[in-house]
Amino acid sequence: MKQPATLPTLRRQGAALTVLALAVVLAALAGLCFGSQGYTPLQLWQAWCSGDPQNAVYRVLLHVRWPRTLAGLLAGSALADGKSVEVCDDESNAVRAFNLLEKKGVISRETEGDNYPVSADGEKLAIGETDKKWTSKDKKVTVTLVAENLLVSSMGDYDFALLPCNTAYTGNVSADKRAAVEDDAAEVAGKANVIAARADDYKNNAAYKAKIDALTDVMLSKAVADYFAEKYNGIITCSDATQIDLRAELK
Repeated sequence: MKQPATLPTLRRQGAALTVLALAVVLAALAGLCFGSQGYTPLQLWQAWCSGDPQNAVYRVLLHVRWPRTLAGLLAGSALADGKSVEVCDDESNAVRAFNLLEKKGVISRETEGDNYPVSADGEKLAIGETDKKWTSKDKKVTVTLVAENLLVSSMGDYDFALLPCNTAYTGNVSADKRAAVEDDAAEVAGKANVIAARADDYKNNAAYKAKIDALTDVMLSKAVADYFAEKYNGIITCSDATQIDLRAELK
């Protein structure tokens, strides 16, 4: 006959549940605070209490952060039951998609071993040129490679879609459907577009340097970050979280 739980056991279970609940709360708070533009909990609280639709922070919180955080929490629990995912079928975007799934804890290189879909150097697909589907060892996650022009129209056929930024924007996929983003600094830096400048002219031509500095300062400005946040509702970002000032390398 099964013995009833003792008081110490109940206490341990209660403590475990408390820690789990705290972890969920902290994860949700991080989802609200961090993004293309970082905000403190106080800033978010003040913006939310204002209820002002003209407040840029309020708009980001209402239309981007809250939906993203809730979707992320739901996505984590849903994927544990086994779900389907679509990704872009060109190698560069597919590799980024698989890397994002790993960073978000959906798949694991260590667990998959030889079955992991990306090469050891993280640059190439390792599932064969003709293969369009990958399944995790435990059969809980199935990833299908889909042509980019079909990604948006086929979203309803899958539980989750990993879309390139431009695909999401041109396909009118709203940011409130977003569960996670590629927010690792190394990943962002490795795939970034750059403002190119001639090093010699930047060092020796004052007029040329002034133009490059003016353009760079504008792109790094809060005004541009706020414009992108409002215009694209978080789908496309341009802020100090995704922009890197490389001018020091030219001096």
